[in-house]
Amino acid sequence: MGIIAVMTGNYFGYSKVVKSLTLAVVVILALLAYRQYLGTRIKGVEDSEDKSLACVSLLTGGDVMLGRSVNAGMVDRGDDSWPWKNIADELMQADITLVNLESPLSDGCKVTHTGMVFCARPEMAKVMAGVGIDVVNLANNHIGNQGELGLMTTKSVLSENGVGTTGDGKVWYEDVRGVRVGIVGFDDVGPKVPGIDQANEVTIKARVEEAAASADVVMATFHWGNEYTTVISDRQRRWARMAIDRGADLVIGHHPHWVQGREVYKGKLIYYSLGNLVFDQMWSEGTKRGLLVKFEMCGEEIREKALLPVVITDYGQPRWTDIKERAEILSVF
Repeated sequence: MGIIAVMTGNYFGYSKVVKSLTLAVVVILALLAYRQYLGTRIKGVEDSEDKSLACVSLLTGGDVMLGRSVNAGMVDRGDDSWPWKNIADELMQADITLVNLESPLSDGCKVTHTGMVFCARPEMAKVMAGVGIDVVNLANNHIGNQGELGLMTTKSVLSENGVGTTGDGKVWYEDVRGVRVGIVGFDDVGPKVPGIDQANEVTIKARVEEAAASADVVMATFHWGNEYTTVISDRQRRWARMAIDRGADLVIGHHPHWVQGREVYKGKLIYYSLGNLVFDQMWSEGTKRGLLVKFEMCGEEIREKALLPVVITDYGQPRWTDIKERAEILSVF
């Protein structure tokens, strides 16, 4: 085209054509580069979304007892959600929220401030579901306080309200965004209750291996140890490590009613006691303190995301701690 332009003497026409072509090429190259940039950005967003979709949040707390003075507090106030008011938002944010239910749900519970035979109203199942609790451990020393009928009622009303159970002879499974979580529970305190999993070599091996065969992440929760102490027993360590050796990715404990320390074994986290979450033991600083722990599970990986200590007030209502209280509770770590 340039030769034709020179031959015809139209040099300025040639110059305009070259400029037009140059501009067109620049525009095309710019558009291609921008398209590639957008593709990279979009791919990055998709990758981020995929990663987010593959992660599941788990929140777990300690002992929950909804009878005795806790029940009296709800009755006096005419508000069954009263114990959960300060922490419900956090419970509801997690994909899976687990606590140890220390009081069976049964008809005919008396309003009382005393006694060691626990009883909570069946209505508590709906309340727990409403504040975000997804699953409860039933393997503990008080779950048989209302007899066989009480245990049956507990499991029935929890199921009716969409709250899962573990520690009762089966693994609890939940699939969230492609991650399958399996939770198992064991009681090492007694008395033995038919249908409740006891902590022993045979049961731990069977239940944990069953969960590990089907789940991406396995959590084992134990009711164990000695009450009112921060000292971790050799027996606690034995069961925790055995569970991990059999396939558990995380171990959580309760029953001491005090927060106890944590340990890393073969790269897996063990929290020996999370203390009380909802309880009426106002007679010591240790029994008024508890801990919620938030974890993030991505595929087969699990990591601690947040430690959320609480202090119980008014015989049954936990609140978040101030800086000083937080430091004191977490000092066991």
